[in-house]
Formats: sequence, C-alpha cells, structure tokens
Amino acid sequence: MFSKISGVELIKRVRMSNGGDSYVIPFATSRPFNLVVHGENHFEYGHYGIHLGQMDRLTFFSHDHKIITLKLVDFREESESYGLEETKTVIADGKHELVIPPGVAHTFSDLAGIATINNYEIFLPDAEAWINGETDWDLGNDIVNVPLKYSNSPKPRFKSNQKRASNQLYDLIAMRQSSDDSKTEQFGHALTEDVNLNGETFRLKIREPKQQQTPDFPFISGIRGVEWRKNKLVETGPESGIIPFPKQRPFYVVDHGRSIYEHDAFGVHLGQEDNLTFFGPKNSKVKITLKDCRESSVSSQTEETFQFKPEPGMTLTIPQGVAHAFVFEVGIFTINQPKVFLREDGKDYDMSTDVIDIPIDAKEFPKIRPYSKTTSKKFYEQFAKKQYDFLHSNEKISTPVVLLAKDDDGNDVRVAFREKVEA
Repeated sequence: MFSKISGVELIKRVRMSNGGDSYVIPFATSRPFNLVVHGENHFEYGHYGIHLGQMDRLTFFSHDHKIITLKLVDFREESESYGLEETKTVIADGKHELVIPPGVAHTFSDLAGIATINNYEIFLPDAEAWINGETDWDLGNDIVNVPLKYSNSPKPRFKSNQKRASNQLYDLIAMRQSSDDSKTEQFGHALTEDVNLNGETFRLKIREPKQQQTPDFPFISGIRGVEWRKNKLVETGPESGIIPFPKQRPFYVVDHGRSIYEHDAFGVHLGQEDNLTFFGPKNSKVKITLKDCRESSVSSQTEETFQFKPEPGMTLTIPQGVAHAFVFEVGIFTINQPKVFLREDGKDYDMSTDVIDIPIDAKEFPKIRPYSKTTSKKFYEQFAKKQYDFLHSNEKISTPVVLLAKDDDGNDVRVAFREKVEA
C-alpha cells in the first residue's frame, strides 16, 4: 500500500515496448487533460494545494528519472484518515499514476525538469447545497491554498465533493477551454489567500499578469496540411505552467528513452492525423524528415527535413498520407492525440495497425489515397472504452511494424508484425 491516507494510490501504468528503452504509454480516455511543465530551474509550490472537486491523476516524466518529494495532508472532514500527514517519494519515469482525491492537500518539491500529465476527474457537490449557496465550490477555479506551516490547532476542515460528474460536464470544460477568449490568456494560475476583515474571513483569489512569451513557430512547411498550432498556457511561474488539451480524443505518450532515438523507417498513416506535442530538455533537438505520399496532393512527393527544439507550447499536425521519420536527442517525450479518418467504403478500421513502414533509405515511396471520412465524438468514446478493456487484460504486446507486401494476385497488402512481450 502506497499511502495510509484514504483514496491516495500509486497505480502501475501499462507501457508498450517501442524498441530499445523506448515505450508507448496509452491513456484510454476521451476527456480533456492537462500537461503541467515546471521548467529546468529549481521549482516548488511553497504551499499546499487542495481541490474540492478535482481528483488529480498524475503521471510524471523526466529524462533522468528524477525523484519527487510529495507531502500530503488529509483535510477532508468526512474522511477516516482526517488529519493524517505523510511524506512520500515518486519516481518521474512514467511507470505509475498517482491518484490524489478531492480534499487531500498536496505539495511537491524537486520538480525541476519534470513534466506531468494530469488525467483528472471531476466530482460535484450535493445539488441542493450548491443551489442554496451552501458551498463556494467554483468549477473554473477549484483551488484552495494552505500555508506549509499551517496552524495545528485546529486543523483546516473541508467538505470535498462526492458525486462523480457526467460526460456532459467534460464537454462543457472542453468547450470553455477551446474558446478563443483573449482575456483568459492575460493572467496566470490563481492563488487563494484567506484574509480577516472585521472578524469575518474572506477568501481572495489572486491572478498575476502573464509573464512568459508566446513561442515562435519552429518551422514553416511547404507540405499541405503540415502545420503548427500554439497551445494555451496558464502560468504557474516564470518557466512553468498548465497546458490544457481540450480535444476529446484518446492520446498516448511516447518515451523515446535515455539515449538518442532514431526511427529506422518512415511511417505513414492512412487514417490517422498525428497531433504531436514535444517536451523534454530545452537544449535537446528533434530532427524530422517528411515526404508527401498523397497521390492527389498539390505537394505530392515533396520532401523536407527540419530540426527544432521540444516546445510544449506548440503542437505539430502531420496529415494522413505524409510519411515521417524522427531523430530524437536524449530525453524527449511526445504526446500524440491523433485525429482519425475512416474508410469511405465502410470497412473496419484498425487504428493499432494504421501505419505503413517504409525503409529509411527508400528511393521510391508509395502513392497513397488516405482515408477522408470524418469521425464523431462517439467514435472516440467507443475507442477509449475498447482501449481501456485491452489495457486491463493480461495481453501485453509491442507496437507493430507494418510492411507492404503482395498477395497471390499481386495486390498490395499490409502485414503487421508484433513482438510478444511478457506480462
């Protein structure tokens, strides 16, 4: 058992072998999530943070597998472990998910060089209490800050939300995060502070003006559809911030290992549009080579090579039908939240084998007609459910290698090879 505080867990994640010491870490959810970055200089929060309605589900990543110090205090008035304090350590290697329920105060030290995926869940207060104003819970600002040296007599008491939110609430969160509201981009993440005026306590929410500059586009491609998108960033410090991902699609993180990782083949998808966000040491570099294999594209057969630094404030889109190969320097991670297009003939689509591997030294590239039928939100929800069931089965496999071959009639077919991995 990781913790004596009720509901605090450290859950082992499923990781798929991706060759060498590289792994693919799937997140089987179609809900919004956050990427939290902390910069490379010393970073710690300096206070406890408490959510009353948000359950944090945290996966930590660092290229050198740093150790994080975690301090917890249970301030839930209804909890069997109320008042219990603990200090724990967690390794930032992407192997586990840390679960912190609403009402449990937490703070972290030694976060320099670490990035965190928060695949959070939302809980709601009792509806009658909410309507009657008996709770001051605020969905848009669900944070209470308590000093590290809080008064021990009496300890703070909070009533945490208990009712698990429906998918409709996550739809509203995604809509709000996707809105183009420039005013929300002008300020950093809020802090709270309780002040006493004439014997009455008020909780102030403080938002400082934004300090960080918006990153520049790393390169401009001449291949149709290859483009960068700037991500929203809510600052928590000079080099740190929270990046919301409101696109409601399953995603995965690729850990490219602790040595230089180089693709030994070009990969090209028929139905998957890659949406890639890169993070890792700021001085490391990524090299990408692109080849447009779409037979009807205005940039068909165009080839380009670019080099850039990992910048979590940007997302790179690579359309289906564009072959790509990467070289990653040490310690780089990739989030891919792909958009899926289906076959026009209605035949089944298998996302897990939607790739054709082309030798890195190939002189000729196939001419491809990629899929173009758009998918619905229900498709991603169903895919997330299937992925969740697979990840909780006993079968553990590696990512596939898919090659073009000829059948007995001379037609092109795709053949998938997987390395069996012990559970």
